Amino acid sequence: ENTIIDANYGPSVVEIANYYYNNPLLSGFTLQNGVRGGGGGIYIHGNHSDNDVYVQLENLIIRNNESTGGDNNGGGGIHIYKAHATMDNIIFEGNQTNGHGGAIYAIDSDSHINIKNCVFKNNTAELDGGALYVNNSNINLDKCFINNNYCDHNGGAIYAIADARVEFIKSHAGGSSFFAATKASRSR
Repeated sequence: ENTIIDANYGPSVVEIANYYYNNPLLSGFTLQNGVRGGGGGIYIHGNHSDNDVYVQLENLIIRNNESTGGDNNGGGGIHIYKAHATMDNIIFEGNQTNGHGGAIYAIDSDSHINIKNCVFKNNTAELDGGALYVNNSNINLDKCFINNNYCDHNGGAIYAIADARVEFIKSHAGGSSFFAATKASRSR
């Protein structure tokens, strides 16, 4: 968190793809001012045929990043496509998108994304999911604080669609409308 990586409004601050990295760990940074069609802060792209990318993110601040991909894209903070991720002790703040998921856009992951001890605040989406947009992915939120996120359409905090599954464990949400779902399941 003490070392700042500033993209200076250039492309994603960090890109992780199965053809480049094998099970990376990213820890102890502030990632800011990245701009990309999806994943201004971190762009995670798995394999098209199987989910063999496992990413561990911890002790990060992901702030003031932007996704400019519009309706078919998103994730101002993080864009996750067909990959597994574990996130612990991350602050998502001030990320935005003109698409879905101000902080996180998880699509077709067909995998588990575990998010623990994280804060989502002041993230915005012009479409759905002020903080998180979950499409055909499984997300566990454990001891997370979600507050003051906003979107123009559905799910001020979280929007889940298709076969998405979102599980809340000792998590708190406040601010805008919380959860919107279409053919998704919510537990706990």
